[in-house]
Amino acid sequence: MTDLVVLFTRAVEQFGPRVAAVNDRWRDPTPDAEWDVRALVNHVLVEDLWAPPLLQGMTIAGVGDRFDGDQLGDDPQAAWAMAAAASIAAVAEDGALDRTVHVSFGDISGREYVSQLTCDHLIHGWDLARAIGADEQLDPELVDFA
Repeated sequence: MTDLVVLFTRAVEQFGPRVAAVNDRWRDPTPDAEWDVRALVNHVLVEDLWAPPLLQGMTIAGVGDRFDGDQLGDDPQAAWAMAAAASIAAVAEDGALDRTVHVSFGDISGREYVSQLTCDHLIHGWDLARAIGADEQLDPELVDFA
């Protein structure tokens, strides 16, 4: 199987074109009745923002509320690109997968944390594609991994 860092990077990079295709559909509904397109993309972007500090060993309390609310701002494309690049760099850092990550339900390995993030990008990539009428086809290797 392909290396987890490669799979994570692919999942993030495959979500990105769907973000770029949103155009003016930010308020459209998604398959998740609780989120519109903007809330869905914000959710995934916030996960990417959390990745660097958590993979560095910070706790949720230590990060605090800095990622609460809408992080997409006035330029969602730029916000997405920044968060995606930061998460990819954090995951690719030497030893990141072997670190302990302090999440809301306890401590897990970096490998488990990145696996969860990979799956979330994949699943929400489908949600986003469905919401905006884009190609819903998913990467078969990522599906097998999930």
